[in-house]
Amino acid sequence: MRVLHVLGTLACCLAVLALLWGSASLAGEGAISEEVAATAYALAAKAIGISLGAEKPTVSRPEARISERATGVGSVRKVQSPHLSVDVDAHSGKIVRVLNEKAWHKSYAKAETARQEGKGAVPRRSPKHVIEAAENYVRSLGQSPTPEVKLRIMEFDAKGDCWNLGWVRYVNGYVFDEEAIGMSIDDQTGGLIHYNNSVTDIACTTDVSVSKEKARAIARGRVSIIQASLLGGGSYEANEPEDPVLWIVYVNRIPNGEKAEPSARPQPLLPLRARLVYDFRYEFRYTGNEMVHRSVPPLNVWVDAATGEVVEGAYVPGRAA
Repeated sequence: MRVLHVLGTLACCLAVLALLWGSASLAGEGAISEEVAATAYALAAKAIGISLGAEKPTVSRPEARISERATGVGSVRKVQSPHLSVDVDAHSGKIVRVLNEKAWHKSYAKAETARQEGKGAVPRRSPKHVIEAAENYVRSLGQSPTPEVKLRIMEFDAKGDCWNLGWVRYVNGYVFDEEAIGMSIDDQTGGLIHYNNSVTDIACTTDVSVSKEKARAIARGRVSIIQASLLGGGSYEANEPEDPVLWIVYVNRIPNGEKAEPSARPQPLLPLRARLVYDFRYEFRYTGNEMVHRSVPPLNVWVDAATGEVVEGAYVPGRAA
């Protein structure tokens, strides 16, 4: 079930991150204790109306938390039982993900039945009541409402008999969709099925001092370097987008035409930075004569709208988009 985040490429992104960061343990200094994580788990259970039995949940060591675009955004401790899974920020103790296992399996079963029968449910609850319930869950799980975070997606899943909602953070009118709140709510019971919260208070300037055409020239130069190095100067033509997207992203590692190599020593995560960027997406077309040739995925180059610096470029070798 997808509310807002596209998770299809996550496994491949994690493989790239493993090369970049090595097999570092993310426990770090200042990580919350198992007791603090378990307390957050109990708070989540209370917020969504699950009665905890005598069974003690398991608490993981801190594990990497990855954004939609494969940026390391910290670490979490996973607290799990057969009834409930909760991810707790390993440093702040904030609840960032909740999965009601029973409700999820029930919704999945409904979806399978609807698929086999070729029909779906009709919503019983009004959108207004669903939004009110969703906002109450958000508050109960520790996220204070803010005018920056706006409802962007609301849809009824007739097969799963549930509502999917997504809020996205905006900064001075620019979308920052790596910072979002997504959830699914059972239409029959009003219960929470799934909750994910990636909203922070990280600051970001929205100055635009670089023109679109200048940013295009900068992106074109970076693509030529990457094309010559990673693609071996082969018979590929980069199709340039007509207009870039202007939005806010987390700064990730900068592709400079060098292939990532496994690190001999674990590398620490860099501090999070957010920037307003021009996002240029390049598609590569094979122009050679070989019957069998390498499939090249798209490449995104992000140019800082304030400084003209190339602050990221998402490229995953060997995988199609």
